Amino acid sequence: MKKTNILKKAILVSAVTVPFLAYNVNAESYIANDWEIYKTRTKEQIIAEYNKTKNTGSYENGNSETYYKVAPITSAPYNEGELTADTHKAMTTMANYYRWLVGVEPLTGVSTHRKDLQAGALVRISIDNFTHFLDDSQRPSGMSDELWQIAKMPPHNIIAWGYTPTGAITGWLNEGYNLTEKTFDTTGHRRAILDPDISLLQFGYVAPTAMGNIVETKNTSDLAYTAFPVPGYMPNNILNDNTSAWNITLNTAKLNYDDPSKIIVRVTDLQTNKSYECKKEDNTLQVSGGELIFVQPSVENTQYLDNTSYKVEVLGLQESSNIREVSAPDAKVEYTVNFFDVTKSNEQNNITNNNDNSVNNNQTNNNETNNTQTNNSETNNNETSNNQTNNSEMNNTPSQNTTTNTDNNANQNTTTENNETNINKDDQTVDNLTTNVSNNDVGEENPQTGDNIILNIGLLVITLFGLIFGLKSLNRKSAK
Repeated sequence: MKKTNILKKAILVSAVTVPFLAYNVNAESYIANDWEIYKTRTKEQIIAEYNKTKNTGSYENGNSETYYKVAPITSAPYNEGELTADTHKAMTTMANYYRWLVGVEPLTGVSTHRKDLQAGALVRISIDNFTHFLDDSQRPSGMSDELWQIAKMPPHNIIAWGYTPTGAITGWLNEGYNLTEKTFDTTGHRRAILDPDISLLQFGYVAPTAMGNIVETKNTSDLAYTAFPVPGYMPNNILNDNTSAWNITLNTAKLNYDDPSKIIVRVTDLQTNKSYECKKEDNTLQVSGGELIFVQPSVENTQYLDNTSYKVEVLGLQESSNIREVSAPDAKVEYTVNFFDVTKSNEQNNITNNNDNSVNNNQTNNNETNNTQTNNSETNNNETSNNQTNNSEMNNTPSQNTTTNTDNNANQNTTTENNETNINKDDQTVDNLTTNVSNNDVGEENPQTGDNIILNIGLLVITLFGLIFGLKSLNRKSAK
């Protein structure tokens, strides 16, 4: 009887322990290139998603006559104007393209007319004062007090100057660290467009000023982290390497850290196998909550070259969950960014389009005219001005600015402003993301995946044999 009880206990322990071991072996992979969302993505898919930004009705980028339902009046008697529904759609669609690229949920609604955002954009042109707060400014002569009060303090988070409507969306992504000055500024504009939680943005625009407001934060994400530039294929003409920091946004329900000073971000140029490390102590890494902002790789031509790849590894992060025990104290967090030359691919696609047009005259190529333009960026918490250039959005204005209000409350603005810095940026191109697909996707595989499967099968077989043997032994005991 005693032996029978012992055998029953052994079978019970086996049934409980083996599934736990299997779960422990199947630890979540933090190698983002293994995740389905990035692993299966192709260049063709990136092009298809970008082309959706071109199909926004009457909006024609670079043609201001298509922007407005009611044209603004920028001198007395002043009128803030109203954007067309298609212009709002174009700005929302461009934001959603970048959100898709990062791997987060799209905005749940389309931007609509906001009198306060339109008025806010109008007045900053009229008084030539490109800041978030106009408390010390005087009402322009000929502007009604009613319009002035609406324009002076609209709820907003980000401002840009010198862009087209959709160009402002791209401009808000280009910020963070200036390699020439070796200084950080902000990634608040970028967060406003790409943050996984944000579900609705509204925009206002009076050429050449754009304003944006975070209205809702109802989206969620199951990813352990997101990164920009993104794991897997990344169009190389979105970022200016001299001004655009790289960043990782942690899902703190899955990944966290005990001490930010122990976090190390290692970036490896896979063409040369040369690496550098970013840390808080040497001011090459900033850690704020779940945001890791680190110094970007430097290249000579202001944009990352075709078929170049960079591996990013993060040390010092741990799993937030205590459900199971992990074998190593640090979670293995890494991903590889594979840049591709969208300009070169666009030329190849133009040839294909011309051949198609000889058969079907209804097909047209949506390439945009690229003109050089400049950009400045500033933030409420640490206002900074960055001059950068964008060949992608057609605009003859000689300079552009973007400003951000990074308050977590979507309808309130922080009140701290300081440290304006002028920074020069080199030319870059952003649009014309039309390309041919590569035959081979570049990405890393998790070397533990195959071992986990084999081990799990082995454990399952052992469990089954144990149960069968145990049951037979019990039957024999019962028969006696």
